Amino acid sequence: MVRASLNRFEIIIAGGGPAGSLLAYYAAQRGYEVLLVDRARFPRTKPCGGGITVKAAGLIPFAWQDIVEDVTLVSTLVNQRVCRLQWPQPVCYMITRDKFDHLMLDNARRAGAIIKEGCGVMEVRRDSAGVTVRLENGTLYEGEILVGADGAHSRVAPLLNKGKRQGFAAVAEVAAPADRLEAVRNSLIVDFKVIPYGYGWVFPKRDHLNVGVCTMNPTVKPLGSYLQSLLRKQNLAPGWVRRKYGFPLPHHAGVNRVFGEGRIILLGDAAGLNDPFTGEGIYTALYSATLTAEVLQDRYRRWNDITAAYQKRIMELVVPEWKKAYLVARLFYATPLGASFLEKRPYLAQELWDVLYSGRYCDIKKVLGRNWWRLFYRGS
Repeated sequence: MVRASLNRFEIIIAGGGPAGSLLAYYAAQRGYEVLLVDRARFPRTKPCGGGITVKAAGLIPFAWQDIVEDVTLVSTLVNQRVCRLQWPQPVCYMITRDKFDHLMLDNARRAGAIIKEGCGVMEVRRDSAGVTVRLENGTLYEGEILVGADGAHSRVAPLLNKGKRQGFAAVAEVAAPADRLEAVRNSLIVDFKVIPYGYGWVFPKRDHLNVGVCTMNPTVKPLGSYLQSLLRKQNLAPGWVRRKYGFPLPHHAGVNRVFGEGRIILLGDAAGLNDPFTGEGIYTALYSATLTAEVLQDRYRRWNDITAAYQKRIMELVVPEWKKAYLVARLFYATPLGASFLEKRPYLAQELWDVLYSGRYCDIKKVLGRNWWRLFYRGS
């Protein structure tokens, strides 16, 4: 398809992370004129735990397994005691975001999307006829629709929403010795004792450990001290730490938020779609892109109708889930009783953990219904 203007596209996407790249891939495949812009040049470092759950993996429509650094067969939960959960098949895949995001972006490019790296969005103007985007280098692009997939510090999101609700995370890359890395292969550690209203983790990668803490309560500070506590608790020497990061976890999805309106759509972190219990964001980044791709299937639908249809899907399919996740977070984090209750009932804990890896929060009620008698019984 030949465009009337080299600077005009049907869809402009701000942000080349998983959400923006997946949408660019789908939209370009379906014949849309797509421009994706990102202020970074790929591959780029992205602070993250770097875990792809089974349900997130199911949303990736092309080969990506070559970049997997490790697979999770065992989860060790730490609270008052240690609870070990085990699965016959992988429930989580360990990746690094520089490789994963680069692969996602390359697939979008191969599908036909135009990619502009090293220059992000500076200004947006919109009216009934479409959007005009000015990049940091001064270049202007016109589009029918603008998709904000530019993360927690989105420049597009303030066009639809004011105010934020977010937690925070701090991560260390630990170049542990080979024998220490080998000892934790195919497993991960989640520690609920290390930080209030959150947890710490140890995720094995090919040549290092990803060690981090997160809290859904923004008043819990300073995160650096909690991260240091976890490193000491895991007997990880300070000299092994090669870099540290901090980053926000936006989780303000709710009935008063706008996800699609007029000529604007928000995806992933820009939409505040982090899981309010776990802080995980890759799944809903991919899911929100998939929902947008679904409403784009009808090329004859008006652009305003596309954004309205996306808003409706998020309100119907994501917001009710996140309401349940907020409830779980309050029950689990507000007192130590939640973790203590589950660690004494490992079989029930394993079923509930399956919900986080491969199911939905609405499945928790079914799990409790099947295991009602275990609520009054301690042990496996």
